[in-house]
Amino acid sequence: MMLFIASLSKMRQHSRSLWHSVAFRVALLLCCLTLAPMSAANPFEELRLRLQQEIQNQLQPSEITSVPNVIGMQPAQAEQLLSQAGLVLGKVEEVVSQQPSGMIVAQTPAANTQISAQSRVDVLIAKPDRSKPINTTPPAIPEPENPQMTRVPSLTGLSLEQGKQALSRAKLRLGDVVSKPSQRSSAVILDQHPPANKAVTPNSVVDIIVAEPQAPADKPLKIILHLERNQLNIGDSIQLRAETSKSLDNLEYSFNINGKAYKSDKPTIRFTFNNAGRFPVTASARVRGEKWTHSRSQWVKVVDTEQPTGTFVKVPDVVGSDLQTAIQRLQEVGLKVGQVEQKTTQSLKGILEQQPAAGTTVKKGSAINLVEATQALSPENSDYDLTLAANKESVGNGEPVA
Repeated sequence: MMLFIASLSKMRQHSRSLWHSVAFRVALLLCCLTLAPMSAANPFEELRLRLQQEIQNQLQPSEITSVPNVIGMQPAQAEQLLSQAGLVLGKVEEVVSQQPSGMIVAQTPAANTQISAQSRVDVLIAKPDRSKPINTTPPAIPEPENPQMTRVPSLTGLSLEQGKQALSRAKLRLGDVVSKPSQRSSAVILDQHPPANKAVTPNSVVDIIVAEPQAPADKPLKIILHLERNQLNIGDSIQLRAETSKSLDNLEYSFNINGKAYKSDKPTIRFTFNNAGRFPVTASARVRGEKWTHSRSQWVKVVDTEQPTGTFVKVPDVVGSDLQTAIQRLQEVGLKVGQVEQKTTQSLKGILEQQPAAGTTVKKGSAINLVEATQALSPENSDYDLTLAANKESVGNGEPVA
């Protein structure tokens, strides 16, 4: 019996994994219960109780341990620390990082996590970014083994130049500078890393984010027409001026008066009105080659100062009408028929001429002289050469102001 127990003990020392078999532990307990009598005086009772306690301990859950923090270490150092905590270093994978090559930058599970003993802890180690150009800058002078710590200054709200000066005074270096679109009017520092007041070693790098002011949206060109006055007498001239909302060098201008455009290289033009009436006026401008932008239309009223306003009418066109129709049309606008001269013609009929001509502005009640066609009595007396000319007057004329 003693040899059997000794053999079991030796097997336990050389092969601990055997004790993890539940079936083996149960069999051993039954063997002890069968061989040993249930008497307190039995010399094997104490041994049986010890074996039973050992088996109960083995059947209990695994030991729980806390994961140590291995970030910032090399894998060899991490493996040693994990071993002391009863854990095992698991997968070691690389990830691009600005940290020194080979340094652990992440771990799973995280530090202080409670896990079973002999569990694995996976880590990520830093590797340099090969896509970036090789840095040819000479290495910085090595710091003392135990350098004096310095605190990161607050850079938020400072300009880039002011931030550089603040870092220089704190014996720190400017790192990455990232631009971020912002509504701010100047390029000031918006954020920084590490944050202000953090204790770091001298010559450490501080990255910053700088505001990138956005240009205001380009507003459309606007035109305002200015008139010296908007009520004139026949024969008066006025200056028309186009005011633009932007000061541009290569603008060209156009002034539309009663439907006719007058172009100019200058924002002003002087125009003479020769006829009475109300005339729409509009100013336009554009950058050469682009679309025109127009102002709101304004009206210019031109009157004849010799007579009160509102007593003038335009003479209607009665040429070609018979005499009765011509008389009726003249009376409709407040005019009357003056002298009616007759001319003999071979084929023409009705009114041949009128004076004043159609379109002329005259005083109400004025007499309009007419020439009426009559048929010739014989071929010898019908030899007339009649020429009809259309008398069309322009509204006025304009020229750019010098």
